[in-house]
Amino acid sequence: MSKLQTGLYLYSVRKAMVHDYMGTIEKVAELGYKNIELSFESPHLARFDVPCSAAELRTATEILGLTIVSSHVVYHSYLNWDEVIAYLKEAGCQGITIPMYLYNLSLTRSRSEEAYYFSDILNKLGQKCADNGLTFHYHNFYNEFEQYDGKYIFDILLENTDPNLVNFEFDIYWATRGGVDPVQWMDKLDSRIKIIQVQDLDKDAKNLNLVEVDGSFDNAFYPKIHTHHGDYTEIGNGLIDFERVFAKAKTMESLEYVMVAQTECGSKSEFQSAAENLATLKRML
Repeated sequence: MSKLQTGLYLYSVRKAMVHDYMGTIEKVAELGYKNIELSFESPHLARFDVPCSAAELRTATEILGLTIVSSHVVYHSYLNWDEVIAYLKEAGCQGITIPMYLYNLSLTRSRSEEAYYFSDILNKLGQKCADNGLTFHYHNFYNEFEQYDGKYIFDILLENTDPNLVNFEFDIYWATRGGVDPVQWMDKLDSRIKIIQVQDLDKDAKNLNLVEVDGSFDNAFYPKIHTHHGDYTEIGNGLIDFERVFAKAKTMESLEYVMVAQTECGSKSEFQSAAENLATLKRML
């Protein structure tokens, strides 16, 4: 039996959560999930908006038998990270994940120079989390697979972050959309990966490599994600070779969690999609 644990990134049920945050978490537990990742992606990125008190969240998840593996918190230089960490610790969350970064934010640094600058930020946040007993992760999208001077942005992050402080939450779908072989990168990142996120790429998707299609990853990223809304499907229904991905995952001693991260689910409800993905993971893992 696989040692890998499954879970759900709650962005997958974000529409339901807007209407009933606690009720949605309860429904996720009823589907059979035991592990979750929270999602804090406030439109006001310098502010940490929370749906309830940390004590309420901890009580609810403990009653439901849910483990909060990590929480995605969008980086902003003005965000009060002490406040973020205090809330998540009290809520019983085990770690923090930075879900994305835009490398075109500086007027004076190139994108590759920004990656070196961001690596230093990741190290500092990783240390702050470690000092508070939390794990720390960075989650990729497709822009980490842009190349400058023959070097991937992801290579810069890998080589310039402290492996004792900074882990990677490796997203299989977005690596695929970056035009790379996700299994080769799983091998390359190896012990730095503690969590992988999964959803499938629809068989009718027209543009597989978004680095080529969209060009440089920029501030239009969020609209671009949903421009490609028809490109998402549940695990096992699309183009990604998950038999190969999971065969590799089972060999990785450091990897602990396989988290469903369904961006869109077409005509299905978010809960139907989440249930289908969990059933597939149970079968394949």
